[in-house]
Amino acid sequence: MWNPGRLPQGITIVKLSGEHQSIPVNPLLARPVYLAGYIEQLGTGTTDLISRCVNLGLRHPEFRQDESFVTVLWRRESGLNVETGQVTGQVTGQVAGQVKESVRRIVLAIGGQTLTRKEIMEILSLKGRDNFRNSYLEPSMIEGFVSKLYPDSDNRPDQAYYLTEKGLELFSELQG
Repeated sequence: MWNPGRLPQGITIVKLSGEHQSIPVNPLLARPVYLAGYIEQLGTGTTDLISRCVNLGLRHPEFRQDESFVTVLWRRESGLNVETGQVTGQVTGQVAGQVKESVRRIVLAIGGQTLTRKEIMEILSLKGRDNFRNSYLEPSMIEGFVSKLYPDSDNRPDQAYYLTEKGLELFSELQG
Protein backbone atom coordinates (compact mmCIF):
# COMPACT_ATOMS: atom_id res chain seq x y z
CA MET A 1 0.00 0.00 0.00
CA TRP A 2 1.15 3.53 -0.40
CA ASN A 3 0.16 6.82 1.04
CA PRO A 4 0.90 10.03 -0.86
CA GLY A 5 1.92 11.80 2.32
CA ARG A 6 4.90 12.09 4.61
CA LEU A 7 5.70 11.41 8.23
CA PRO A 8 5.06 14.28 10.66
CA GLN A 9 8.07 16.22 11.95
CA GLY A 10 9.85 14.24 14.67
CA ILE A 11 8.39 10.83 13.72
CA THR A 12 10.90 8.40 12.19
CA ILE A 13 10.45 5.00 10.60
CA VAL A 14 11.95 3.40 13.73
CA LYS A 15 9.54 5.30 16.00
CA LEU A 16 6.56 3.94 14.01
CA SER A 17 7.33 0.44 15.28
CA GLY A 18 6.98 1.40 18.95
CA GLU A 19 4.81 3.63 21.06
CA HIS A 20 4.80 7.11 19.61
CA GLN A 21 2.81 10.29 19.71
CA SER A 22 0.13 10.61 17.05
CA ILE A 23 0.32 13.84 15.14
CA PRO A 24 -2.55 13.79 12.64
CA VAL A 25 -1.96 15.96 9.59
CA ASN A 26 -5.60 17.01 9.73
CA PRO A 27 -7.05 16.73 13.27
CA LEU A 28 -10.46 17.82 11.98
CA LEU A 29 -10.63 14.65 9.89
CA ALA A 30 -8.91 12.38 12.43
CA ARG A 31 -11.39 13.00 15.25
CA PRO A 32 -14.56 11.91 13.39
CA VAL A 33 -12.72 8.86 12.01
CA TYR A 34 -11.82 7.96 15.63
CA LEU A 35 -15.36 8.65 16.90
CA ALA A 36 -16.83 6.54 14.08
CA GLY A 37 -14.78 3.58 15.31
CA TYR A 38 -12.51 3.22 12.27
CA ILE A 39 -9.43 3.65 14.44
CA GLU A 40 -9.12 2.47 18.04
CA GLN A 41 -6.79 5.09 19.42
CA LEU A 42 -4.61 7.74 17.88
CA GLY A 43 -0.99 6.64 17.65
CA THR A 44 -1.60 2.87 17.71
CA GLY A 45 -2.19 2.14 14.03
CA THR A 46 1.29 0.95 13.10
CA THR A 47 1.83 -0.97 16.35
CA ASP A 48 -1.58 -2.66 15.89
CA LEU A 49 -0.60 -3.55 12.32
CA ILE A 50 2.72 -5.04 13.46
CA SER A 51 1.01 -7.06 16.22
CA ARG A 52 -1.59 -8.44 13.85
CA CYS A 53 1.03 -9.47 11.30
CA VAL A 54 3.15 -11.14 14.00
CA ASN A 55 0.12 -12.93 15.47
CA LEU A 56 -0.76 -14.32 12.02
CA GLY A 57 2.79 -15.51 11.48
CA LEU A 58 3.30 -13.00 8.68
CA ARG A 59 6.56 -11.27 7.98
CA HIS A 60 7.09 -7.97 9.79
CA PRO A 61 5.78 -5.06 7.68
CA GLU A 62 8.29 -2.70 6.11
CA PHE A 63 7.84 1.04 6.44
CA ARG A 64 9.72 3.29 4.03
CA GLN A 65 9.84 7.04 3.69
CA ASP A 66 10.76 8.12 0.19
CA GLU A 67 10.90 11.70 -1.04
CA SER A 68 7.15 12.11 -1.34
CA PHE A 69 5.36 9.15 0.20
CA VAL A 70 5.37 6.35 2.77
CA THR A 71 5.23 2.78 1.53
CA VAL A 72 4.09 -0.19 3.62
CA LEU A 73 4.79 -3.65 2.18
CA TRP A 74 3.39 -6.94 3.44
CA ARG A 75 4.72 -10.14 1.98
CA ARG A 76 3.19 -13.54 2.39
CA GLU A 77 5.90 -16.09 3.02
CA SER A 78 5.62 -19.54 1.54
CA GLY A 79 4.42 -21.94 4.16
CA LEU A 80 1.52 -19.77 5.36
CA ASN A 81 -1.84 -21.46 5.04
CA VAL A 82 -4.06 -18.56 4.00
CA GLU A 83 -7.25 -20.38 5.04
CA THR A 84 -6.16 -21.13 8.60
CA GLY A 85 -3.59 -18.37 9.09
CA GLN A 86 -1.17 -21.00 10.43
CA VAL A 87 2.52 -21.14 9.54
CA THR A 88 3.76 -24.55 8.46
CA GLY A 89 7.21 -25.85 9.28
CA GLN A 90 7.30 -24.51 12.84
CA VAL A 91 10.60 -24.55 14.69
CA THR A 92 10.52 -27.56 16.97
CA GLY A 93 11.88 -27.73 20.49
CA GLN A 94 14.69 -29.92 19.17
CA VAL A 95 15.75 -27.22 16.68
CA ALA A 96 15.33 -24.45 19.26
CA GLY A 97 17.65 -26.43 21.57
CA GLN A 98 20.37 -26.37 18.90
CA VAL A 99 20.36 -22.58 18.52
CA LYS A 100 23.26 -20.66 20.07
CA GLU A 101 22.48 -18.94 23.36
CA SER A 102 23.44 -15.54 21.92
CA VAL A 103 20.94 -16.01 19.06
CA ARG A 104 18.23 -17.04 21.52
CA ARG A 105 18.90 -13.93 23.59
CA ILE A 106 18.67 -11.55 20.63
CA VAL A 107 15.48 -13.24 19.37
CA LEU A 108 13.88 -12.85 22.81
CA ALA A 109 15.08 -9.24 23.02
CA ILE A 110 13.61 -8.21 19.67
CA GLY A 111 10.38 -10.21 19.87
CA GLY A 112 7.67 -8.64 17.71
CA GLN A 113 9.35 -5.22 17.63
CA THR A 114 11.68 -3.36 15.31
CA LEU A 115 14.66 -2.16 17.31
CA THR A 116 17.88 -0.27 16.68
CA ARG A 117 21.28 -1.75 17.56
CA LYS A 118 21.47 0.52 20.59
CA GLU A 119 18.02 -0.55 21.86
CA ILE A 120 18.88 -4.26 21.48
CA MET A 121 22.21 -3.77 23.27
CA GLU A 122 20.43 -1.98 26.13
CA ILE A 123 17.90 -4.81 26.52
CA LEU A 124 20.73 -7.36 26.55
CA SER A 125 22.85 -5.18 28.90
CA LEU A 126 25.75 -5.26 26.44
CA LYS A 127 28.30 -2.48 26.08
CA GLY A 128 30.79 -3.75 23.47
CA ARG A 129 29.65 -2.91 19.95
CA ASP A 130 32.07 -5.36 18.24
CA ASN A 131 31.11 -8.19 20.61
CA PHE A 132 27.43 -7.51 19.96
CA ARG A 133 27.91 -7.50 16.19
CA ASN A 134 30.18 -10.57 16.05
CA SER A 135 28.55 -12.74 18.73
CA TYR A 136 24.87 -11.77 18.50
CA LEU A 137 23.80 -9.82 15.44
CA GLU A 138 25.78 -11.45 12.62
CA PRO A 139 25.11 -15.07 13.72
CA SER A 140 21.39 -14.35 14.09
CA MET A 141 21.24 -12.81 10.61
CA ILE A 142 23.38 -15.55 9.01
CA GLU A 143 21.10 -18.21 10.51
CA GLY A 144 18.06 -16.34 9.18
CA PHE A 145 16.43 -15.29 12.47
CA VAL A 146 16.96 -11.52 12.22
CA SER A 147 16.78 -9.11 9.29
CA LYS A 148 17.68 -5.48 8.69
CA LEU A 149 14.93 -2.93 8.15
CA TYR A 150 17.10 -1.33 5.44
CA PRO A 151 19.04 -4.24 3.91
CA ASP A 152 20.79 -2.09 1.30
CA SER A 153 22.01 0.55 3.77
CA ASP A 154 24.47 -0.82 6.32
CA ASN A 155 25.52 2.58 7.64
CA ARG A 156 22.12 4.21 8.14
CA PRO A 157 21.95 5.90 11.55
CA ASP A 158 18.34 4.72 11.90
CA GLN A 159 19.07 1.12 10.86
CA ALA A 160 16.84 -1.25 12.80
CA TYR A 161 16.32 -5.00 13.06
CA TYR A 162 13.30 -7.30 13.23
CA LEU A 163 12.63 -11.03 13.40
CA THR A 164 12.12 -12.95 10.17
CA GLU A 165 9.43 -15.60 9.89
CA LYS A 166 11.99 -18.13 11.15
CA GLY A 167 12.87 -15.77 14.02
CA LEU A 168 9.21 -15.33 14.94
CA GLU A 169 8.78 -19.11 14.99
CA LEU A 170 11.78 -19.44 17.32
CA PHE A 171 10.49 -16.58 19.47
CA SER A 172 7.15 -18.34 19.81
CA GLU A 173 8.90 -21.63 20.67
CA LEU A 174 11.10 -19.95 23.28
CA GLN A 175 8.12 -18.15 24.83
CA GLY A 176 6.20 -21.44 25.11
